[in-house]
Amino acid sequence: MNKALYVFDFDGVIADSLTLCLKACTHAAHLEGRTIVLERDSWESLDNVTFEEMARMQGFAGEAVARFAAHVFAYTRQATPPAVFTGMREALSALAEQGDVMVLSANHSEMIHATLAAAGLADCVLQVLGGEIAGSKGAKLARLLAAPQVAVERSWMVGDAVSDIRAAHEAGCRAAAVSWGWQSPERLASMAPERVIAQPQALISLCDMPSSDSREAV
Repeated sequence: MNKALYVFDFDGVIADSLTLCLKACTHAAHLEGRTIVLERDSWESLDNVTFEEMARMQGFAGEAVARFAAHVFAYTRQATPPAVFTGMREALSALAEQGDVMVLSANHSEMIHATLAAAGLADCVLQVLGGEIAGSKGAKLARLLAAPQVAVERSWMVGDAVSDIRAAHEAGCRAAAVSWGWQSPERLASMAPERVIAQPQALISLCDMPSSDSREAV
């Protein structure tokens, strides 16, 4: 029997890493000879929530964009792993019993693996695709969904950014937007996700949802 995929963004969805990533971006800019000031809502206006896009928004261009992202990766990989959101282990454990849980993130896979291990979540996640792997989120998601054992009609992309919702719809699966992440529920709603999730425990409901669902919040 084909399996559903539950593909999760990481920062702001599984892990409460906003403060860490803001510090990493500020540090990256400093290494490039710039001082930038970032706030908690600095990601709100980005159409693609990546460190490269943050660099461009701050005025970096050319090779400096890739260097900025590399500085961020180095910073987050050396930092203490951030905490995961309360209820995440229960949710991921339940979803892993019904399908395959994967992580698709702009952050580095080493940092993600370290965070999952520290939180006791490594056994729930089958695969991690980090930002060091070339390609857009949409292209990588499409490759995951193209595996012959995947039931695309039962699969979900779970994220906190408009780019996550766009990637899901372009790849042909459904999108679940979480309300506790880096972009506001109002911004996410503009992309018409099939489900808006208000708390981590409610993620469990994704394994019960038929493919003909209407858009609703939980």
